[in-house]
Amino acid sequence: KGGSGSPPSAPLAIPQQTNGEARIALLPIEVSSQSEGDKWVGTGMVTQLKAAINKLEGVTVISGVSVNAYRGANRDINKIRDNLAVNYIIDCEMAVVGKNVTATVDFINASDSQTIWSETYEDKVDTIFAIKSAIASKIADTIGIKVASATAKAIGERSTENSEAFKLYTQGRTLWFSRSEAGMRQSLKLFEQAINLDPEFAVAYSGMADSYSMLGVYGVLDHDVAYSKAREFAIESITRNASLAESYVSLAWIQFAYDWRFKESEKNYRKAIKLDAKFAQAYHWLGINLMSQGEFEEAYLTLKKALELDPDNHVILMNFATSAIVTKRFSEAEGACKRGLSVTPGYSQNWERLY
Repeated sequence: KGGSGSPPSAPLAIPQQTNGEARIALLPIEVSSQSEGDKWVGTGMVTQLKAAINKLEGVTVISGVSVNAYRGANRDINKIRDNLAVNYIIDCEMAVVGKNVTATVDFINASDSQTIWSETYEDKVDTIFAIKSAIASKIADTIGIKVASATAKAIGERSTENSEAFKLYTQGRTLWFSRSEAGMRQSLKLFEQAINLDPEFAVAYSGMADSYSMLGVYGVLDHDVAYSKAREFAIESITRNASLAESYVSLAWIQFAYDWRFKESEKNYRKAIKLDAKFAQAYHWLGINLMSQGEFEEAYLTLKKALELDPDNHVILMNFATSAIVTKRFSEAEGACKRGLSVTPGYSQNWERLY
């Protein structure tokens, strides 16, 4: 000021006006640690933050498969904004030293790439995930959302108080997503260990159900054996938490793929969506169900909703392309296949649909 020679301060980024609706990309969290065994902390934080922030009315978090291409050096704000149609971006880095964790969270305005705020949190590995409530509240304040007391309570809820059980579950889900025989078999062991530590850990039972189901789908286990075990664990999950969307999705898949009770399966998918309207997997598998029932137009719309929640998921893109082909939306089908292949070039089913 007054010719001091100092460069002018960068203008503060301001929140976008989103008319009460906001889409946020939650980037994969890089974890700096000397031990590979600490990498799960980043995946665990993504899970916790996504669940907490999605509790905010009018806010949708995009994470997982859709953002994996933008990790680390590939972070390009313009591409993230345009490809995922988001208003904001959360970029978090974590460092683990022994039992201590430091998490630095940047909340970025996607329209101009400016950081609106940056916060650093320090805690123990066992308790670091409690910061999800503070981050969700700060985001709500930033974009002008009033948080009701019931919502605030829901944001702070934990699926288990046992940190080791949560670690095992997080590692198990990562292996389940691999869809490899070795990964899915190992996920069963981890889910089982988590349940032994916390017998009331409902979401771990749904993990067991999903692993058994996919081992049946991929022909690793006999269908009768796989789905019998899957049903057992899906019911155990519902028994422990009747408000858990994941449990009903687990049961609905069994009813669809094994029982061929499509209407009962559809009912449970819709129940899951009622419990969690931002659960992409529920819309995805419901869309597959509706296709099988010949409800092609509704399947197309349902899969389109799944893509809104997980835009770059190559499997959802493939199933959406199928529904677009059947409903004669060929240009949309072509675009979905090409987008899926740009994310995962080796996924043969998108090549087949494109052909």
